[in-house]
Amino acid sequence: MKKIALLIVLNCGLMCAQTKTLVTINGERITIDPNAGGDNLGNHTATTTLNLDTHDISSAATAFIKKDAQFFDTNTANSNTFTVNKNNGTFGIYNSSAGANALSINETSSKTTVVSAQITRGADSPASTPDNSYVAVAGDTNGNVTWKPLYKVKGATTDITQIYSMDFTKINTSTFTPIGNFSMHLVAPATGVLYIKAAMINYIQLAYTTPTSIKTEMVIAANGVPIPFAYGVSFITTGATSAYANKTYYHPTSTNIYCQYPVTEGQTYIFTVMARVADYTDSAALPFNYVGSYVPTDRTDKFYLSRMQATLVAD
Repeated sequence: MKKIALLIVLNCGLMCAQTKTLVTINGERITIDPNAGGDNLGNHTATTTLNLDTHDISSAATAFIKKDAQFFDTNTANSNTFTVNKNNGTFGIYNSSAGANALSINETSSKTTVVSAQITRGADSPASTPDNSYVAVAGDTNGNVTWKPLYKVKGATTDITQIYSMDFTKINTSTFTPIGNFSMHLVAPATGVLYIKAAMINYIQLAYTTPTSIKTEMVIAANGVPIPFAYGVSFITTGATSAYANKTYYHPTSTNIYCQYPVTEGQTYIFTVMARVADYTDSAALPFNYVGSYVPTDRTDKFYLSRMQATLVAD
């Protein structure tokens, strides 16, 4: 029993030797452990600003911020700040230089509002980069962004090229003959479907023959081969030259031809228009039919041109 009592006394003496009692200016007694090596921050409630004097906070599990987290520039000459906060259901990053949020996220809808954005690289591989004429599109169902020129965006419609006739070609044969100086050379910028329209002008003259009517067939050809369903026809019915007030002997008409043609990126295509005299009523001789440019005999300052244009819809 004496041994137990002695042990208790020794233990109490040892504990008392490890602690000290201080008296505050208010007369309160506080017991501290000078050997603990800590500052009681674990159970401390600050009553003023905590100054870490440039020291770090490490190994923090979770940081709970009830107001703002303000970030200063590492360049002390720049006094502008960014502040992270949440106000009335909106999480924001406030830019003191602009005096407004640079980014805001609504807690209900998760809608994110960004004042300005810059995407310098796409998520594809190799990474695509923007150009003045490029647009950002979804590269996959996950929303990864890639940069593409508009003519490569699936479903986008882009006017590729347009040509005009420089002269006319005399057609007086029943065999399809190419119209001279009227060809559209194209290197496909993207894979897709090319929509082609040819607005053709043809005419006959009555200086040497007087047909009652003439039928001309025209077709758009790709690399010298007529495109299926790319045909057009014109039909000119004439009267005697003397029947016209200005005594003009040209009888013009116009024909529009439309077709579609699949193209592959990087491939070269040459599109032309061919014409032939399909039928006529003058049994004496096959009349000349002129296809291409038309200049009225009474207005040499005015002329009309055939044209062909192509519009690409990308796959």
